[in-house]
This record gives sequence, C-alpha cells and structure tokens, in this order.
Amino acid sequence: ITKVLGKSGADIFARVMAIFLAAIAAEYVIQGIFGKIHTFLRTVKQ
Repeated sequence: ITKVLGKSGADIFARVMAIFLAAIAAEYVIQGIFGKIHTFLRTVKQ
C-alpha cells in the first residue's frame, strides 16, 4: 500500500510540476511577444 501511495503521490507531484513549469513558460512567451509588439509599435510611432 505504501509503495502504491508513494508512486501515485510522486506521479501527482510530477504532473503539478509539469503544469507549473508549462504555466511559467507560457507566461514568459506571452510577455516576450507583448514586449516585442510594444517595442515595434513604439518604433513605428517615431
């Protein structure tokens, strides 16, 4: 029972970490895209 619980617990932890990292990566990409658009618009206005 302990082994099964430990394995499922580790699996859940791995999934949570994967989702967490994916969220950070998505946030980073979105920030980068918005930053580029913002810089581009500022350059065009000048």
